[in-house]
Amino acid sequence: MSDSHADSIFLHDPVADAPGWLHWDLHDDSRFNALLGRVQLQMAADGGPSLVRMMPERRHSNLQDNLHGGATLAFLDIALFAGCRGLDIDLGIGPVTLDVQCQFTGAGQAGHWLTAEVYLVRETYRMVFLRGQMVQDLPGQDRLVISNFTGLLKKGKSAG
Repeated sequence: MSDSHADSIFLHDPVADAPGWLHWDLHDDSRFNALLGRVQLQMAADGGPSLVRMMPERRHSNLQDNLHGGATLAFLDIALFAGCRGLDIDLGIGPVTLDVQCQFTGAGQAGHWLTAEVYLVRETYRMVFLRGQMVQDLPGQDRLVISNFTGLLKKGKSAG
């Protein structure tokens, strides 16, 4: 997908040591997104989800050494937008989050990829309805579902 507005704002070159993954980082690292560190995106295939991931660090943890809920929610908001790119959805210029619902189901850990699986529920002329879950694969454990979520984005100008 070619989205010249997103192309001018985000770096999304291939990740050298992770085939199939793209960077999803703002060119301007003085913005909020930089607090999360590097974010990566994998395009959706065959009706599956778009995958968006970050590597949580100690600075993203709480006093119990689990991922802080605020860091997880911040990543969720960013993952909705990156996920749209991975789903080949043009959000236009100036899209905004209208609603996010998140149910935490597990405690994530720093030092392991946190991945948001983002699915398209419905797209209209001005809205995008999404759902998904955040997961971690921790050594010696089954796949851990950190949260389930839904999101509603309003497209910006010139979308679509």
